[in-house]
Amino acid sequence: MPLARTITRTFLFFSLLLWTWGGPFAKQVLHRRWPYAQQWVMFSGASLDVCAVRFTERAEDGTETPVDRWEAAGKDRWDVTHTQRVIPDADAATAAGRRLCKSLPRGTDLRVYARCATRTGWSRVLKGESNVCSK
Repeated sequence: MPLARTITRTFLFFSLLLWTWGGPFAKQVLHRRWPYAQQWVMFSGASLDVCAVRFTERAEDGTETPVDRWEAAGKDRWDVTHTQRVIPDADAATAAGRRLCKSLPRGTDLRVYARCATRTGWSRVLKGESNVCSK
């Protein structure tokens, strides 16, 4: 292979490498924005349909004890489908609480606490204000 072709290929390879790594490096390490550098954002929209949900049983004296929804339903969490495991929003969290009520003794005071992912961070959407088993 001619020397000029090898030099050209090497130059193009390292130019592409510098352009690919230069944008993220400039933004994250040097805190600079270059108009011609590649802009890179990690996980900008992933997992926005996920809520962290906690179920508790409230006693008459106001104390709350955690309720494991899989243990109460007699299921293994890995034996159910992904759509049954993941709770995407407040309505689904409330619905999961109501389904859980069927596995608990009658008259249980079940509270649902949920934080859902947003682009700016976690947002509290349910604060355990009402008994989902009474509805």
